[in-house]
Amino acid sequence: MKISLTVEVEDFNFWYESFMGKIDIYSELGVGIVEISRGIYNPNLIHIGFEAEDLSDLMEFLAAPQCIELMKADKVNVDKARFLNLHEKIVF
Repeated sequence: MKISLTVEVEDFNFWYESFMGKIDIYSELGVGIVEISRGIYNPNLIHIGFEAEDLSDLMEFLAAPQCIELMKADKVNVDKARFLNLHEKIVF
């Protein structure tokens, strides 16, 4: 399964260092792959893809008030956060 989170951060470098410092948390939640993309015209617009067999623990963690506060401390605009579920992958 794969879900994605699209958010805007105040400062990508600040956010990235903090996120990478917490990467073990995602591993403990069963995430096997994390993809990070940045906006071409707005480098503070980021898209994070999480991939795991079961994403229920991750979704519970991301929705928890403590996680929301951590994201705010990392200068994430949580009010505009958008979660996406992979609908289809087309291979040519």
